[in-house]
Amino acid sequence: MDLTENQGGYSPTDSYLASYFFDKKPTLWMSSYERRTKETESVSTFKEVGGERYLNKSIFILVSENTFSLAEKFAYGLKHFNKARIIGQTSAGAAHAIDFMEVNENYLIQLPISRNIHPVTKIDWEGTGVIPNIITSNNEALKTAHLKALNEQIESLKKQTIVGPILKRYEKVKTEINNR
Repeated sequence: MDLTENQGGYSPTDSYLASYFFDKKPTLWMSSYERRTKETESVSTFKEVGGERYLNKSIFILVSENTFSLAEKFAYGLKHFNKARIIGQTSAGAAHAIDFMEVNENYLIQLPISRNIHPVTKIDWEGTGVIPNIITSNNEALKTAHLKALNEQIESLKKQTIVGPILKRYEKVKTEINNR
């Protein structure tokens, strides 16, 4: 999934999309602490989704310094549930919801009003961003993810009794040719 230019969005888009990568049993996705009310609201994955779930498969999420807010929340959430690997650049680090307050007729200030709490890490990505598992440039992120996925497929095939010997022979011939 390419979130490199994604500036965010609105909840519950993140928890709904994440639901495709969890089984039907709702899982605590993220909590949010509201500074003004001092209340914590928790959001879980959805029991029902409109389609087939994508379980036990590799997920790669591309992020960049231009990935913000809800897009970061989605990437951070899946990364720390060990559902996805993040590839690219560290994201913007915009985890806290903000509100504008009027100082006077000429000035507004921007204040954080809530923060996210991931159930595994107990923190969020404010100021630090979502740190990729594999750091690379924007230009190389998609290629890097593609190669990683292909390598996983090759490793899986090597374990199969019919394909494994063919791949071993292929690697041997390839090495012989490269050594010439």
